[in-house]
Amino acid sequence: MAPHAQDGLKSLLAACVLLAALGMACGTVPVVRSGAQTPLLPSASAAPAQSPSPSAAAAQSPSPSAGATQSPLPSPSPAARYLCRLPIDRTPSGGKGAFVPVPTTPLTYISQASIPLDPASAVALPDGEAASGLSFSASAQKWLPVRREWATPAGDQYLYIDSQHELELVNVGTGTGTPLEQAAGLILIGVDAGNAYLANADGSVPAGVSGLIAVPLDGTAAHTLATTGSWTVIGGGWAWGTETAGNLVPTLLSGTPPPGNVLEGLNLTDGTVTTVLTRADAAFQVLGVDAGGRPLLVYGQNQAGVGLWSVPSTGQVRLVGFGTAIWDAFGDARGIWFVEGMSAAIYFAPSGMGAQPYSSIGVYGRIRLAGACV
Repeated sequence: MAPHAQDGLKSLLAACVLLAALGMACGTVPVVRSGAQTPLLPSASAAPAQSPSPSAAAAQSPSPSAGATQSPLPSPSPAARYLCRLPIDRTPSGGKGAFVPVPTTPLTYISQASIPLDPASAVALPDGEAASGLSFSASAQKWLPVRREWATPAGDQYLYIDSQHELELVNVGTGTGTPLEQAAGLILIGVDAGNAYLANADGSVPAGVSGLIAVPLDGTAAHTLATTGSWTVIGGGWAWGTETAGNLVPTLLSGTPPPGNVLEGLNLTDGTVTTVLTRADAAFQVLGVDAGGRPLLVYGQNQAGVGLWSVPSTGQVRLVGFGTAIWDAFGDARGIWFVEGMSAAIYFAPSGMGAQPYSSIGVYGRIRLAGACV
């Protein structure tokens, strides 16, 4: 076995030993409560879904810049059975897209040689600019030249801000773009079935963004949802962001947006703000959402490591898994996935909890999850 593979497995086994010493088996799911409980997160009606346009329903063969079909999954050997293959984006480390064949057996090492960059992921934006990230549309079976947060849930459209500061809506089937809004001074945060959400670039606040504007995908007039707050993740009919109350405990967390200890949700229907979680004993950042749109938080309570929480209800967190440097998290119909950078492993919690390292992939460097495991 390669040295880095041995190191990855040793670190994973050491983590299990540590958990055992604490009276906790790998995959155990403690639920930590803080303050008064309510049964569910505050409900919010999702933005109305946009009916597909006739041009989307009768999609043409795409141009190379619009995306390309996926490469076939290699036939597994009799000894190797795969759960699915997970699309990953390696552009943050200078690479392209790839599929990780996720084995059904945890702690299975997968060599870097078995995860080649997919040539079909060499996609560009419609205006010829380089991809700003990568995601994979399972419905269209294509790589898209944007991060997963900028694609619609159905995977039939995506958005980006072009070099002329126009917010463009792109039909995945045809590769054609439609300008929606002048976006100078704005940053695209995310998209749902009915709207794109943009924030003001604001160097005066730690997160670098403030406020939130909704731009309907049907071309009707944009409207302001909030003029304050730093909203960095969209999901479940809410925009999510953090604030700080008092002093933060020292942790290993860093980066932009910076960690906070108060989780707030902005209702995308009426613009009301709700405090969902306050923890004086922890700091956290919102990395993404699960399949139900509930936030996934990388958290720290000391400088010995970090973990991943899901937030199933107001004031409540559920442990998904531990790590040293958790870079990204995402939920699909199978469960919750996250990337542990120090051990170069993909962790998977099949029911949203009890995460296990399903593949120590041996791919070092920053990577992002590019969409649902297919």
